[in-house]
Amino acid sequence: MRVTATELLEAIGHLNVRLAAKVARQVPAGGLTTARYRTLRFIQARAPATAGQVRSFFGLSPRTVTEAVDSLERDGLIRRERDERDRRVTNLIVLPAGAKALEAAQPLLNDTAEAAFAELDEGEREQLLKLLNRVLENVG
Repeated sequence: MRVTATELLEAIGHLNVRLAAKVARQVPAGGLTTARYRTLRFIQARAPATAGQVRSFFGLSPRTVTEAVDSLERDGLIRRERDERDRRVTNLIVLPAGAKALEAAQPLLNDTAEAAFAELDEGEREQLLKLLNRVLENVG
């Protein structure tokens, strides 16, 4: 049986949706949703990031990014700060409360990921990661 690239893409998409839904059902009241976690984690990893970088990385509309950033800022998880070198640029900075929220979410994400990949041995996990990274390189 020949597996098409579209079938692979759909399977990866379904996996992503199912894992996000599983995490969402388990998030305690006031916890980070999957979307907020990913956005906050992206900003933290870039240290600092811009809204444009968030938009480009996740493929979101400017309005969606603005709403997400407004929400994270309103909740005291990030702040906007003018770039010292280029006043036209607004950097997004993760605040201590945001770092704490990411840290609190990590055990749930770890448990969900472990359950999802429990049937794969170490070699299969390494192979899957290697293959996914190759696909990511192709996507750019």
